[in-house]
Amino acid sequence: MEIGKIPQVIVHFDSYSKDEGTSMLANCICTLGKGKEYVINDKVKVVPTPGHTLQDVSVIVETDDGVVAITGDLFEKEEDLRDDSIWKSAGSDSQVICLKKNTKRILYIADYIVPRHGPMFKVYK
Repeated sequence: MEIGKIPQVIVHFDSYSKDEGTSMLANCICTLGKGKEYVINDKVKVVPTPGHTLQDVSVIVETDDGVVAITGDLFEKEEDLRDDSIWKSAGSDSQVICLKKNTKRILYIADYIVPRHGPMFKVYK
């Protein structure tokens, strides 16, 4: 699969949390904050995949060649599949639990993964 076969979609999600007792403004996408997916259209959705940070999201794209997951920091690179110490060292214990749960979920649904720091790779099931 070529990355160019993914439909052109530009998605920008930005969120802030209100910190009590400060003047910080709150601006959030409440659906994702509550752990629910955000559907853009029948082929593209954004799903919360907390792990490396609690705010991480992945974009799931259905293509003619299969399901592509654009995961950001949920997967640093394909080597994460063979060496979990790469991502385990990047977070707290609660983050590691989220990472493990969400990486399994994405591996189950995706045919291809676009990680944060490496080329797209195929998921072999």
